[in-house]
Amino acid sequence: MASISNQLFEQMPPPGEPVTIAGIARTVGMPNRKVVKAMDKLRTQGFVTRLETGRYQLTERGLEARAAGTRITSGPHGHLTGQRKPGRNTLYAKVWKVLRTRGKATIDDLMQLIGETRHKDPRGSIHRYLHYLVGAGYVTSLKNRRPGTEPTSNGFKVYMLLPDKNTGPAAPFYSTKQGRIIDPNILNEGGVQ
Repeated sequence: MASISNQLFEQMPPPGEPVTIAGIARTVGMPNRKVVKAMDKLRTQGFVTRLETGRYQLTERGLEARAAGTRITSGPHGHLTGQRKPGRNTLYAKVWKVLRTRGKATIDDLMQLIGETRHKDPRGSIHRYLHYLVGAGYVTSLKNRRPGTEPTSNGFKVYMLLPDKNTGPAAPFYSTKQGRIIDPNILNEGGVQ
């Protein structure tokens, strides 16, 4: 037996002919509350549009999907999708923001500008994040170092965000599961490598 969403999808009239919840509920023989939930599922997938409360209409996308024989499936939602929502105030987000605004910085510059006090090992985490960004081609380390503070110091390594890799405000993050950097600013198969 087809799901309620699939039954509604098959029963919807073509675009331009809106239906009411009560009308479509009578057609498929289901209670209004179940029809509302199923219509909302169709709406979130872009197959129907809500004109006003209780009135829906099939979209062009919905018409094409129905003609192609698309089946509506529930699939995973929210935290079960495997897609991680990037944090706004994380250490990586702060490092990314500084790199985007300044263009280049040393780890000490980043430590000062971020002022991270809650993190257990901010220097190590910043170094690890920059290592991931260098490996993914977002950041490069410059040949010339900034002078160090100690007489025997080799100097501070300077990291520069490559201009074509300034993809947007959300910080790219390393996915241990996929073993690569995921960039939430790029809308393709879950970011870039």
